[in-house]
Amino acid sequence: MNDEKTLLLNLSAFDRYDSLASAGDRKNNIDYWASLIWGF
Repeated sequence: MNDEKTLLLNLSAFDRYDSLASAGDRKNNIDYWASLIWGF
């Protein structure tokens, strides 16, 4: 075993497009999230 530790940051975005959306609804929705991972 060693004392090396790892910290990872993952940023992501996903664009969801609905071409059949109703007149008052949004056609594009963007989902975004972040993950922080600590390895030891």
